[in-house]
Amino acid sequence: MRRSKVISVDGEGAVFRIRGEIVSVNFADCAKNFKLISGGSGHSVGTHNIKNYRVVFYSEPRVELRFRGLFASRKFHSLLKRVEGTGYRLFDIS
Repeated sequence: MRRSKVISVDGEGAVFRIRGEIVSVNFADCAKNFKLISGGSGHSVGTHNIKNYRVVFYSEPRVELRFRGLFASRKFHSLLKRVEGTGYRLFDIS
């Protein structure tokens, strides 16, 4: 799986480094895509699974992060909290 790092999260979206490449995610686009596919209120930007610390943003193309290692739980929960702080959310599929 890809090695990833969260660079920033704000009301517009998030920026990650995935295998050395900078990847941007726009939350408004993700919310629109998620609503088209899964319905809902339009505030979900993707999914998360606490069992394997996996997050998928419904951008085009989709961006998948999987946290591993000693601090995986801390990094995973930090990202969830930061996304929720923007007014968007990640739907739990655990």
